[in-house]
Amino acid sequence: MGMIRWTPGRDLMGLSRDMEQLLGTMAGTHLAATTASGSTWAPPMDVTGSDDGLVVSLDLPGMAEDDIEVDVAEGVLTIRGERVAEATTEDAGTYRRERRFGRFERRLRLPDGTEVERIAASFRNGVLTVEVPKPAALRSRRIDVASGD
Repeated sequence: MGMIRWTPGRDLMGLSRDMEQLLGTMAGTHLAATTASGSTWAPPMDVTGSDDGLVVSLDLPGMAEDDIEVDVAEGVLTIRGERVAEATTEDAGTYRRERRFGRFERRLRLPDGTEVERIAASFRNGVLTVEVPKPAALRSRRIDVASGD
């Protein structure tokens, strides 16, 4: 029987992903983010909310707009791309390599009723920002109270 190498980082990433999904479901937000199983890395992603909707931000340093694809299908926002490793010569030795390269894919389930046509994405200084407007059914609205006269 062969030995299996334990990789704690992989186990912790799986645990982190499972906890995000569990907490998202328990909170009723249905905003659990996932990564594709074939991805070689997952860029950090923040999801923040406001009165107007959600803002999804990903750090993608060293990438260009053409390297990134954003789409929505069946209520799931998908962000994918590829960061290519810099070419190195055999003469130059590598002493440490911590930066991640390769393909990535992040997915985020959107609230029901999201108006897909109003989603906007921008890329500036290595940060991708996707603005998702809040569905009309979830927006707060002030209701005037009429007098009983």
